[in-house]
Amino acid sequence: MDTIRIKNFRSLIDTGEVPLKPINILIGKNSSGKSSFLRIFALLKQSFETVGSSPILWYGKLVDFGDYDTAINKENTLGGIEFSFSICLKRRDITPIHVYAQQALEFRNQDIVISYSATINRRSDLVTGGSYLSKCTIKIFDLTVELEFDENGLVSKYDIDGLNYLEFTNSTFENSASSLIPMLSEQVRGEEDVNKQSKSTEDKIVELFAGLVHGRTSRGKILFNFKRMYLDYKPVMKLNFIDLFSNNNREKLSNQFDAYGKRVDKIRRLKMGYELNRLFIGLNSALNRFSNDCFYIGPSRAMANRYYRQAELAVNEVDYRGENLVMYLKSMTKAQQDSLTKFAQGIFSFSIALESQFGHSAIKVGKGSTPEFNLVDLGFGYSQLLPVIVQMWHAIHRVTKLQGLVETPRRSTRVLCVEQPELHLHPSMQALLADLMVATLVEAKEQNVPVVNIFETHSEYLINRLGYLINEGKLDPEHVQILVFENSDDGHRTQIETSKFDSNGALVNWPYGFFLGW
Repeated sequence: MDTIRIKNFRSLIDTGEVPLKPINILIGKNSSGKSSFLRIFALLKQSFETVGSSPILWYGKLVDFGDYDTAINKENTLGGIEFSFSICLKRRDITPIHVYAQQALEFRNQDIVISYSATINRRSDLVTGGSYLSKCTIKIFDLTVELEFDENGLVSKYDIDGLNYLEFTNSTFENSASSLIPMLSEQVRGEEDVNKQSKSTEDKIVELFAGLVHGRTSRGKILFNFKRMYLDYKPVMKLNFIDLFSNNNREKLSNQFDAYGKRVDKIRRLKMGYELNRLFIGLNSALNRFSNDCFYIGPSRAMANRYYRQAELAVNEVDYRGENLVMYLKSMTKAQQDSLTKFAQGIFSFSIALESQFGHSAIKVGKGSTPEFNLVDLGFGYSQLLPVIVQMWHAIHRVTKLQGLVETPRRSTRVLCVEQPELHLHPSMQALLADLMVATLVEAKEQNVPVVNIFETHSEYLINRLGYLINEGKLDPEHVQILVFENSDDGHRTQIETSKFDSNGALVNWPYGFFLGW
């Protein structure tokens, strides 16, 4: 996910398109909308990880937004809630394997950017309630598809760059998924078999190719090669078309392609409709990977205990309150524990260990390489900080033992969402949170894993430290953005401004007197 845009969600009337940088700092007064923005990532995570009857799981294990009625902006209750993303996929994710099997590896691994937006509305049935996908738009290359659905999932609008696909195919389409990403099932009008290809549609495909290919080209070859054509910009599709249909006279075929511009455009739009479900599958896989690689730490972490009863459980992720921290540490190998300790010592100069005896475990923390103090004896700040450190280390390495197997790190982007990481920390340690984020970027680069940090904070010490690290040459200013949230007096409308650092670490477009309340 490269960008995100939210409309009509609580006070977020329209966030605009927000690019996701390696470090994103969210600041603003209380109830300004910054927590709502950050928790959207947790909301999407819990929605994609749980099979539900609605596209969005408003209330789940990570965040609680109540229901659609409590999530919708109070000034625009009829407009629906819109989630928009810009997602980068590989060509192999959206193209049938038989199409690119002969192509070079570089071609198959090309990045393809897809823009997708989904609008959620409330069902009109007051008894059943719930929300449903009412509209979605997908943009790829220079093509745009707009779909609209009724409450039963029936497609009422299917437009591909001005082509009414419902009329063209003489079919009805229905959304058969309850996710944020639809899946379309087709039924030809007058036919009983769902997903049966309309003979009239095939006739129209063949008709569109008339004049473009040799007159003796069989109907079967036209349909076969149409399915093998890959979706792309028009010049690229032209080369692919020539490769598929040319015999000897490539120049003549090239001229024919150019001469039938409007017809070729219609073929491209038809191809878009033909491959739309494949695009949806690719998008769904990408958002499922996102949910698996999104890590959330809430604003209130669990208090430390002196001892924890040992449980014969293995966990592969720290939960959002750090309640399973002991079980996570117990599941780690010695090499992983050493790596975690090195990571923590590099920033905060303390080591972490788990001490177990007589069926109980204790978290030990200490200066240097010998953890000697029980976590509960070191003050509340350490217990609030430790889940953040462990989660950030885990997100980069993601090496876990599952049923005797080792899961190695994958190369998809890791998204780290942390609310109030500075909770109960001294200003000097608040500042070191900036160093922790930079260390995460360094670790991620060593592991060849892209990472996005999203921190919601009230700490000016953290922000000032980021500027210092930029001035010292330890952080690229282009990798950092600060999103400043300001809410209207009635609390119904949030404005987001972007601030950044220059090459000297000085803040640009910073609200004067922000931390002084001026």
